[in-house]
Amino acid sequence: MLEYIFAYYLFTFEQYLLHKLQHNNDYYKTHLTQHHNSYDKNDITIVKRINSLYENLDLYFYGNILCIISNYNVLKFNLVCFQLIIGYLSYYFHNEYHNKKSIWLEYQFFKYLKRKHSLHHKYCKNYFLLEPTFDIIFGTYK
Repeated sequence: MLEYIFAYYLFTFEQYLLHKLQHNNDYYKTHLTQHHNSYDKNDITIVKRINSLYENLDLYFYGNILCIISNYNVLKFNLVCFQLIIGYLSYYFHNEYHNKKSIWLEYQFFKYLKRKHSLHHKYCKNYFLLEPTFDIIFGTYK
């Protein structure tokens, strides 16, 4: 069980770093254009610009793949598969935060995550996708 907890936090830490990296250098211009400018800052379910699939496959997507590949050299196969599931859930819920008709809207945990992600579109805070552990640790939680 401890190895799954370690694998979870390793992967969410890597996701946090990748997302934060996108906001702190030249990659931010791409991330800003491809993601942040695609949605209204006051209502992240309002689409202002539709991206192509290529535009959506940015550093964060490729970075997750690189993290899983590098983790494969360190972790057991079952833990890497577990990280693939975490990666999928991150991607899935991130898309649901932007979905006005999400099936998750009645759930408190989802309302909380969506509200925090909405703040991320206004401020360089809340880089997490599934839970805020590393934002709290590194002072980027709002």
